[in-house]
Amino acid sequence: MQVLLSTHPNIQITEPILTAAAGNSGNGKEVMELLLSTHPDIQITEPIVTAAAGNSGNGKEVMKLLLSTHPDIQITEKAVATIAQNFDGGIMKLLLSTHPGIQITEKAVATIAQNFDGGIMKLLLSTHPDILITEPIVTAAARNSGNGKELMELLLSTHPNIQITEPIVTAPAGNSGNGKEVMELLLSTHPDILITEPIEMAAAGNSGNGKEVMELLLSTHPDIQIIEPIVTAVARNWRNGKEVMELLLSTHPDIQMTEPIVTAAAGNSGNGKEVMITEPIVTAAACNRSMGNEVIELLMACDTNTRVHASAVKAAAYFGRSYWFGKLFAKCNKVSIVNEQYQQYLGAAVEGGDQDILKSLLDLGGQPSGADSSTSYWTLSMVAAQSRNLWALKQLGDVPHGALNQPDPPTAWVNDYTSIELEYDSREIIYQGKRCSVIGNRPFPPGNLGVNYFEISIREGPRHGAGLNIGFCGGHFLQTERPGYYIFSSAYFSNGYRKSGSGGWEKYGPNYATNDVVGCGIDWETERYFFTLNGRKLESIVSTDLRRRIYPVVGFSGRDRIYIRANFGGPFKYDPVLGTL
Repeated sequence: MQVLLSTHPNIQITEPILTAAAGNSGNGKEVMELLLSTHPDIQITEPIVTAAAGNSGNGKEVMKLLLSTHPDIQITEKAVATIAQNFDGGIMKLLLSTHPGIQITEKAVATIAQNFDGGIMKLLLSTHPDILITEPIVTAAARNSGNGKELMELLLSTHPNIQITEPIVTAPAGNSGNGKEVMELLLSTHPDILITEPIEMAAAGNSGNGKEVMELLLSTHPDIQIIEPIVTAVARNWRNGKEVMELLLSTHPDIQMTEPIVTAAAGNSGNGKEVMITEPIVTAAACNRSMGNEVIELLMACDTNTRVHASAVKAAAYFGRSYWFGKLFAKCNKVSIVNEQYQQYLGAAVEGGDQDILKSLLDLGGQPSGADSSTSYWTLSMVAAQSRNLWALKQLGDVPHGALNQPDPPTAWVNDYTSIELEYDSREIIYQGKRCSVIGNRPFPPGNLGVNYFEISIREGPRHGAGLNIGFCGGHFLQTERPGYYIFSSAYFSNGYRKSGSGGWEKYGPNYATNDVVGCGIDWETERYFFTLNGRKLESIVSTDLRRRIYPVVGFSGRDRIYIRANFGGPFKYDPVLGTL
């Protein structure tokens, strides 16, 4: 830039040039200093300030330079919010000192309350004494993990008539930094606060000082009801769930360890081993990368009943976990395996692909019942072929496994949740409330040829975010989770991202919402899956997760009402055979 200015002194410095310099994350400050020294009459406009505010490299230095050299800069409400979110207190203090008349929105004040200390808030209140302190602002201050108490003391002293609502009290309950101190302050100034379930839930899941907050709540409100969702949140608390659980068990020894509680504990990658476990735990533990083995060790140490162990054996076989299987198999009632759905156990072992597990089950000498009616009459040889398990195909040569009729495809959804309503022959889904997934009533037929495909028409979609997703999953899938978060599953989310159980988030395609048609297809020959949007095919992805029985699935989360209709049989918006509209 210096060379250009020296060789071409008449260059016109336009707004786009200044905006590029302000957003330059490498040497934006130096470039801007040069431009301001050679062109002192430059006008600093909103796009330039916004670019500096979003500069993650040296935006702080650029912003400081602009504020000090151009005290008459027009700072928009949007720029204030961006500065409050991206920079430290020094820049915000400089901004308020040099531009005391700037307009401050509620969002900007809330951002300041959540990110800065009491000194910045005090300065803001002095330069803008007419600011209305609203519930979102107080909630943000109570959530401030470093200075929450200081900010709340300031707001309560300057605005003594603030109404303390449930969201405000919920914020410090989940504040992992100084939540206890903020909660003590609120309880001392407002002793009649009602402690509700959301407040307890926030404290139970507080990974920083959840134990201290919960102790405070139990001491000031001894009549609190400890219900299943609260204990489940404690079990899922990855950092200090053990301490909070010990506290609850000491004050409420009659807590019942229900299935959701122990499932949460098994999936807890921080300290899930600390909580008692039962039937669905092996499936959850398979996704617990850091402590799955310790969960199984705990299961072996517990005095659990035979039915639980039999179920755990099947899950261990499905996930191919030979270490788990050996421990569980040694203690289980093997007669129950042979007598109760033996075919399903063998099928799970074939999909899991572990030779020793399948051999152990075959050595029991049971007689498979033919095809497995729970998955629309898949035979063991079909499962082995789908899984590319040649060893299993050879071993199953002398095992009777039913006729070779083609299994039926999925035709409807299966629902186990109150937040879901099924309509129109169980092909339409209405979701309102609690996160969950809905799975097809059958897996796709064996993938020896062609493409399997289904679509959903979104009659009413989420207003924003990743509230809806479409994809596929394997047979052992917890419907409390969403596809993409769980092993052997993948999904395309309504925010345009894709996620698989074996990987992270990737930007994949456009966002989708109301009136869109989204599809999911599996090309068995190439071992690829793909998604479509309004008849247009998006990128195909190679995945060995397809080497098993695969189900269609849709996942839901958030508070928005979602209404979709599935099309399993066509005609489709996208033609999976021709690959056209």
